[in-house]
Amino acid sequence: MARKQDLIDELLGESEPIIDRSLRGQALRRADQGKPPRTMTAWEWEAYYREHGQPESHANVAAGARVRWLQRLRAWTRQRRLPAATSQEDK
Repeated sequence: MARKQDLIDELLGESEPIIDRSLRGQALRRADQGKPPRTMTAWEWEAYYREHGQPESHANVAAGARVRWLQRLRAWTRQRRLPAATSQEDK
């Protein structure tokens, strides 16, 4: 924590626990809680899966079910236009 922040906390009498919000601190909290890491290389993921198995959060993605971003964008814009189109037809 910055020295100025320490002085401010001392003057205001605030005594909140110091939380490390850096990427390293977040990674350590995630590891302590037993959550899988967020970013690794392909080789690190292979080693992680061999050692820990595949987490449930990663298992729900089907290998052949990937949709291109353009298809997702088109579907999203179609959904956004539907209410406006139906309201004009009612008139």
